[in-house]
Amino acid sequence: MMKLFMTSILAVLCGLGRFSACAAELENDPPETVVLSNHWIEAELHRGLIVRLKNLATGETLLNIDHDKAASDWPVFGGKPIDPASFAASRRQSRDTTTWTWVGADKTKLILQWSIEPGRGDLVLRASGETVLPTSEMRVPVSGCRIIDHDLVLVGGFGVGRS
Repeated sequence: MMKLFMTSILAVLCGLGRFSACAAELENDPPETVVLSNHWIEAELHRGLIVRLKNLATGETLLNIDHDKAASDWPVFGGKPIDPASFAASRRQSRDTTTWTWVGADKTKLILQWSIEPGRGDLVLRASGETVLPTSEMRVPVSGCRIIDHDLVLVGGFGVGRS
């Protein structure tokens, strides 16, 4: 099985971290939606994809996507789009982190880990995957907001950052 490792870090806004769930656990039939929040930001994740982002200081909704449209026809590893609903999903969570693992019928695996960092922390996404066939790219959709108005930092698998 070909493995593709990529870490993408999404640093969105600052604030003191607080996660709405408690003890670490693995759920094989997880709730479809999880909320991560701190004093500045509230992020709603649907099966590991960000669908709502709200600035709690101003009350402004920065991102709001219909759950059913979040990743329909998503070319995660380039090429042919996948249907996220056809993947089995499990979730592990701790106090400030939620990790979604998607596994396809062909054993393709996608891991999306979201966390709120402590202090004046950020909302961070770490993504990795494994494919059956070789691939040269991995995509994680963050659509529906004006990126020009916000700080976004991407760090690739080799540790190179771009903002």
